[in-house]
Amino acid sequence: MTPRTSEILDLYSDYLIASFGQTTATCMAKLVSHLSHDQITRFLGGEPFGDKDLWKIVKAPLRQMEFADGVSLPVSLHLVLKTKLGVDPKTGRDKW
Repeated sequence: MTPRTSEILDLYSDYLIASFGQTTATCMAKLVSHLSHDQITRFLGGEPFGDKDLWKIVKAPLRQMEFADGVSLPVSLHLVLKTKLGVDPKTGRDKW
C-alpha cells in the first residue's frame, strides 16, 4: 500500500464513521480539498482490501499500545487476532 493510498484509506474511513446519511465520493471531495472526486473514485475502484492489508495497517500501532505500558490486549482482541487474522497474540507471529 502506497503512502497516498494509506492516506486516502484513513480519510475515507473517517468520512464513513463521521457520516450520518448517504456517502458519496463527490461529498467527500468537497470536504477534503486536496482530493478530487476522480481520485476517490479510482481509490474505491481499485484492489479490495483484505485481512492481510488490515493486519499490515494495525500491526505496528497495536504492538506499540500493547507494550507501551506493559498491559496485555483485551481477550476480545486476542480472539479477533487469532480467529480472523491468523495471528498468535502471545508470539505476534502471523501467517503472512
